[in-house]
Amino acid sequence: MVEEARDLIEERAALEEEADMLHNFRQILVSGFSAQKVSVTGALKTVHLQLVFLPEKHDCYLTWSPSRKREPRINLYDIEQIIQVKKEGNAMVAPRLIEKVSHRRGFIIVCKSHHRGRIILQVGSKRERKVLVTGFTRLLEELNRVVPNLDDAGALRKRLPRRQSVIQFFDPERTPVETAAPKQEDSSNGGSSEQDPVEPGNPANVPPPPSPKLSKRHSMISHFYKTRFDEPEPKTPTKPSFLRRSSVTT
Repeated sequence: MVEEARDLIEERAALEEEADMLHNFRQILVSGFSAQKVSVTGALKTVHLQLVFLPEKHDCYLTWSPSRKREPRINLYDIEQIIQVKKEGNAMVAPRLIEKVSHRRGFIIVCKSHHRGRIILQVGSKRERKVLVTGFTRLLEELNRVVPNLDDAGALRKRLPRRQSVIQFFDPERTPVETAAPKQEDSSNGGSSEQDPVEPGNPANVPPPPSPKLSKRHSMISHFYKTRFDEPEPKTPTKPSFLRRSSVTT
């Protein structure tokens, strides 16, 4: 009994510690944090990273400043792996890029997109790195978690789309239906682009009659382009022409 109670206490303490760490992870990303980013040449550059969370647009990414790029970003759904920098044996990165980074405070963000590649960061303390690495690892577990559910179309999916999983990770109270892509709205009046359904028999369903001028013009054009292979037109009786008596010659 004592051992079971001890195990329960340790398990509860571990869950509370993980919950606190995830809370701190979200707070760090939302509030922003400073880190040293490794450039292409291997130099360390101090930048400020911050989370941009736009659930209505399905956008959730990290951006940083200063940067030479116009819109620097790391899409969280594009992250594939988080690696802690080791003292030796960092096979994922060239040695010239990792030699200036501390193995206690550095970590690598590996993205799926080829043009994003790998981003090497060095934070201020070992504890801060632990919080960030643990949070990103937990996020990746949520992205790859297999739980059968129904999507908006009613189809069975093994897991949520990665974008929706990221939104739900940072906003757990939001349901999968709320994280679905919003309908495209008209920019002029803000209304829906789809027209309201009309009941059968409503005049809105009936196409407007053609203009009299257009119908007359169409009939003239069709009559002009009739060929001899068309059906002959019905003969109409013509009135007999009367000649004046004075014009008749004998």
